[in-house]
Amino acid sequence: MLPAVDRELPMPVFLIDANTGIIAALCAVTLERRFVEVLHAALTRQLAWPWDEAAYDARLAELRGRFPHPGDLLVRAQVLHQA
Repeated sequence: MLPAVDRELPMPVFLIDANTGIIAALCAVTLERRFVEVLHAALTRQLAWPWDEAAYDARLAELRGRFPHPGDLLVRAQVLHQA
């Protein structure tokens, strides 16, 4: 686990053109402590799961079929914490 000071640094966010691989935009984002705690816990749990590339590809294809555009999935997102 990262030291506490490293978990509080701004997170770099990159917008990369999928066709060219060129960085189109970048910024640094500071996240609320509770969000970071929940995200860290979720990632830690996922690290313990076995990796199955075929299952991943199948699930990704299923999601892309159900939500052809990113906005289609975004409207289904749930807000767990609001400041």
